[in-house]
Amino acid sequence: MSENYTVTINPYNQNKLSALIQLGNIEEVRFDYTVHGKTSNADFYYSTDEYTTNTQIIVVGLYADYLNMITLNIYTADNETTTFSVTISTQGRTMAMFLWS
Repeated sequence: MSENYTVTINPYNQNKLSALIQLGNIEEVRFDYTVHGKTSNADFYYSTDEYTTNTQIIVVGLYADYLNMITLNIYTADNETTTFSVTISTQGRTMAMFLWS
């Protein structure tokens, strides 16, 4: 599998610290990813067992105003694995906090 992908930050205008990674795969794959935290104890990990084509990966757990490193593992049904890194900048994006009373 090639490493062709696109990244859209805040794809649904719901979460400024999320991203959508779209793979252009025609072969069915499943995936997992790790958003590397500022320390190894703060890493965020997600995986799925569902196989899809034209895979869309919603990435959550990004840090605000930070150069986030994500490691993606893509698995085919034939047990082939492709691993690659994606860097997503959230520079200028902050997390708003609301207090309800």
